[in-house]
Amino acid sequence: MTFKLVHALVNLMVSIDLAEEEAIPFEVGSELLGDTVGLLGDLTAEESAELIALIAQIAAPETDPERGEALAELSETLGLIEES
Repeated sequence: MTFKLVHALVNLMVSIDLAEEEAIPFEVGSELLGDTVGLLGDLTAEESAELIALIAQIAAPETDPERGEALAELSETLGLIEES
């Protein structure tokens, strides 16, 4: 069940990130992503590492280049790892 929930969250976050301005205004998308980052900030180091691994697992089979790039950056976007 954990994998399915993370997969759903990841798909939602990437879809929000890649949405056209007409579909999801920038302010709304930023607020949604910001709220998620705030909640994930309470994860332990072990939980963050597990989530990062699950995101990588979800990203591995992605064939769409735009989604693949967004998935590759998602752990950073969500504040799970420091920006490089």
